[in-house]
Amino acid sequence: MDLTVREMLKLPELKGMKVLAGEKGLDRKINKVTVMDAPDIAHWLHGGELLITTAFIFRDTPLKLKQLIKDIDQVDAAALGIKVHRFFNEIPREVLDEANELDFPLLHVPVQLTFPDVFNPILERLFHQELLELRRSEKINRTFCELAVNGGEIEDVISELSRFLSVDLAFYDIMRNHNVTASQDEEFKKILCDISLTKLLTMFPHDLVAAKEKTIGYIVFNAAKNFQLGEQDQETLKMARGAILLAVQRKTMLQESQKQYKSIFVHDLLFHNVKYAQEVWDKANIFGWNFSGFVRAVIIDIGDQRSVRKNTAISEKVFNEPSMETFSNTAISLMERKFPNIPYAVIDYSVVCLLPLGENRQALNKVDLFRFLADILTTLNRESIFSAVIGVGCVKESVFQSHESFQEARKAVELARNFSAKTSILFWEDSGVYQLLHPVYDLDESVAFYKTHLGKLIDYDSRKAGYSLLETLNCLVKSNWSLNKAAKELHIHYNTMKYRVDKICELLDLDMESYDQRVNIHFSLILYFMNNKL
Repeated sequence: MDLTVREMLKLPELKGMKVLAGEKGLDRKINKVTVMDAPDIAHWLHGGELLITTAFIFRDTPLKLKQLIKDIDQVDAAALGIKVHRFFNEIPREVLDEANELDFPLLHVPVQLTFPDVFNPILERLFHQELLELRRSEKINRTFCELAVNGGEIEDVISELSRFLSVDLAFYDIMRNHNVTASQDEEFKKILCDISLTKLLTMFPHDLVAAKEKTIGYIVFNAAKNFQLGEQDQETLKMARGAILLAVQRKTMLQESQKQYKSIFVHDLLFHNVKYAQEVWDKANIFGWNFSGFVRAVIIDIGDQRSVRKNTAISEKVFNEPSMETFSNTAISLMERKFPNIPYAVIDYSVVCLLPLGENRQALNKVDLFRFLADILTTLNRESIFSAVIGVGCVKESVFQSHESFQEARKAVELARNFSAKTSILFWEDSGVYQLLHPVYDLDESVAFYKTHLGKLIDYDSRKAGYSLLETLNCLVKSNWSLNKAAKELHIHYNTMKYRVDKICELLDLDMESYDQRVNIHFSLILYFMNNKL
């Protein structure tokens, strides 16, 4: 530990030493004391030295002291003490002016003080302070090692770090979007909770905590922006970072283990692999889940290569990259805003959640749930490279029917992904005729049915480039067979629409006034698009 020139001058053993010039530099730190006996001593200095000299070598050329002061100031010496009246009576004014200009302490050393008289009290203080610092360092090292070995929490590490550094601080855990504070300052605590991480880091000095280039969080100091730590405090901070990383790693491993255990249980529920009812109640109690009453399954899915948004330069391996994990974590975090500790499992490229609704099946009405899921979808599509879809199963009376709601949600996802251009959120109870056709749409009989009624139109489109008569017919059906509405939907002139419809009627021998033919065409179009998944 260092001793400042100002502190050194207050030592009772050095009574009589005084400042001749450079008083503004009295806070320079002394870490060693040496005798100067050569004019080029600056070449052998490392910084922090207090130089003591009789100035014998300058007795005939005292102005050379000016250059000496320049040289030793450049290597960060602490001060120069001269035994004035030993070989000359006064220091030249030019030398004093140089010391003042450089804020370099130039000291008068009384003739009666021998070199040991000067050295011994300074070295004694330096040794004593170094001993105290070693004891403090040992205590700090022991404290953080014990925390690491004994499973200390992040709260414990931050509290000890604040005590050792004598500053209020906090740890901002970006992995869990959570902060741990060691501060009595309520305003500081409020700021930590209210503002974004980016703004927080511009307001307060901070230190990065990272593992293998992965950012874990930041230690934020409740101090001025120019706040800096000394060398010893930097070592303390380094030990605290290591203890934090170990605490985070332990917590992460524990959470991952619990998450996996929960996920396996939810997976068994979804696939109807639970044998005993009591097992469900016991595990639900352990995990803090209330499964008494109604449940509903929700799937947030990106399990299709087409879910990677267009114009995204990304390969097929994207599904195996951290982006998938990030997507899942974000989806779960968003769901937990409304349903804390929600039961979920990640299955393939889907996040499957079970919504416990309690004894009132209308506790969460469909409109509110749709709005909530729409907000989630907006956030996910904004923050990830994927285009997600959400399928929602029907409400079931018991958790033991959750596998049924799950299967319905899976079918809703498939319909939303492949057959519906209207929405990215589909409730199975709203899927209409698709519920009826889904089990049979790809059977040979279904394919033969739509080819019977649309085959000639499909063949015609395959030979002709440009617009599709099949798409035209589909738009016409969706427009309730209104040529005017369909023309507007396709952004074409009414006469153009009429020409296309006449061609369609000619190819299919279609009577648009026939109710039966309309029904057959409508079902054929649904089956065609379900099989071709356009």
